[in-house]
This record gives sequence, structure tokens and C-alpha cells, in this order.
Amino acid sequence: MNEPISLTRYSKMLENGEISSREISESLLSRIDSQDGGINAFITVNREGLLEAAAESDRRRAAGRARSPFDGVPVAVKDNIMTRGVRTTCASGILKDFVPPFDATSFRKLSEKGFLLLGKTNLDE
Repeated sequence: MNEPISLTRYSKMLENGEISSREISESLLSRIDSQDGGINAFITVNREGLLEAAAESDRRRAAGRARSPFDGVPVAVKDNIMTRGVRTTCASGILKDFVPPFDATSFRKLSEKGFLLLGKTNLDE
């Protein structure tokens, strides 16, 4: 997968069994590894958490228990959105080690639908 694919296309590919959530996740992580060094789009990449969540999503789909058509689709959120257990800095040196104990409502709603956290994107402090 060299070109970016829409969330809807990923959803259809997952539904049709053309690809697994793990494969999508690994492809996106590889793209970040190869291109983000010069772009600096991500403050935090949720590598281990994403791969674990992708495996769980693949198991849900195999059992016919997908949370939504988007279950297993990775998304990135701005680094000012609270994500339980994942560093959230708001691009601030003061918050460089802050790990929130809760999810923001917006991210919780994504998670409930099965979207997976790819990482936290950069922003102005």
C-alpha cells in the first residue's frame, strides 16, 4: 500500500477480508518510519498499542463481533486529545511526560466504534 487509502476503503477491505487490521497497521507504521523523519507529523506513535489493538480487532471480526464497519481502522488524533495510557503532550515541554488517566469523549466514541489509535499528531504549543 503505497498510496493513502480512505477510512471507508479500509473499512470495505476489512469487511471483504481483503486485508487484516494488523496488515493495515503495519503498513501505516512502515510509512511513518520511512517518511515522518522529515515531516515531524507525529509526536507519539502508538506502535505496540496499535498492534495489540489490531490483533484484538482481527479476532472480533473473525468471530463476527465487529464493533462497527470501522472496527480495526487506525486513526491519528491531535496531541491535545486525551488518550488513556498514551502520552499526551499538547506539543508542550511542560507536558512532555504526561500520560492521561482517561480518554477524551471524542476519542472514547471513536474507540467504542473500534477505531484504533495510530498515534498523536503534532500541533502548535
